Order: sequence, then C-alpha cells, then structure tokens
Amino acid sequence: MSINYRNTIENAITNKKIVIETGSYLGEGICKFLYIGFERIVSIEIDKKLFEHCKKRFKRYKSVEMVHDNSVDFLRRNIEQIPNEVLFFLDAHFSGGVTSHADGQEVPLIEELEIILSGFTGDTCSIIIDDADYFSEDKKDFADEDYKWWSGVTESKVLDVLEKHSQFSYENYYAEDKTVYVVKVSRKK
Repeated sequence: MSINYRNTIENAITNKKIVIETGSYLGEGICKFLYIGFERIVSIEIDKKLFEHCKKRFKRYKSVEMVHDNSVDFLRRNIEQIPNEVLFFLDAHFSGGVTSHADGQEVPLIEELEIILSGFTGDTCSIIIDDADYFSEDKKDFADEDYKWWSGVTESKVLDVLEKHSQFSYENYYAEDKTVYVVKVSRKK
C-alpha cells in the first residue's frame, strides 16, 4: 500500500458514512478507514485466524464490524440493504501464506462487482479495487508465484461488467501509481 490512500478514498466518496471492505487481512485497511473518519466500517474476512486477529485488534472501536464470511456470500445476502453512497473497498483475494479463499474463488473480484451492480438499490456508490496492478491484461506470466491466480482478471473484464449494467453511469480511473482502480457509480435518471 504505497500510495496515499487518504487522498484516493476522499476523492472517490461523497460522505464518510459507511465502507464495506472485502478482505481484512491484518487490518491495515481498517486503520486507514478509521483515520479517514468513517462512521461505520464493515470488514469481511474469510480466514478464521485473520478474522480473529482483526476482531481482537479492533474490538475497542464501536464503528468497526468484523464479519467472518466469504465476501461473495455476504454481498449476495446483504446487497439490497446496503445504503446509498457506500464505499465498497474490494480487496478479497488469495495471497498465499496465511490467507484463504473459497473453492474456485482465489480472486472473487468479477463476481463481487457483478453482485454489487446487479443488486445495489441506491443511487450512488464508489468502488475501489485494490491491487489493480495485478490485472493480467499485459502480463503473460506472473513472476511472483503468489499472484498467479490473477491470470484472467483484467481491466477489460471489469469494464465488461460495468458496461453490462446500463442502469448506471460510471467514472472510472486508476489512482496515482496504478495499484488502485476507482469506479464512481451513479444510477441513470
């Protein structure tokens, strides 16, 4: 996380009411969201040990809700109740080591986007895709074995999902060093 996330996030949002993060890992994202001042932070982690670590680390913060679940399943069950002007911070992916994933979902990004755009009932939201530098568009082979499962996850596939949902208009761009991809979503009138 080398870029200035505060500027990237603040440029992507309309308010600081709620952020939904997929993939808590050790809680660095949660720290950034607390620093920015979000009123409510929902962080979803599939790995039991990482979930317990973050739950313990952030137990004194009433604004932080830790959820032990598969991000795809959580979004499917809850997308229609998620409030307007939410920030979705998509960072759920297998990274080797202590991280986990559901079967066949090493990088559930495309499925998360599909669920959000199919079921979100609000008028506006922002989506930040972390680790966009792993989009495999121009990469024939990943030198880093830990990220080989990003093969096939491309900016083109993200754009296909966005264009498929014509009830929304989009402003999308890479932030600073291209490790983060930002999408501002607005329902067409």
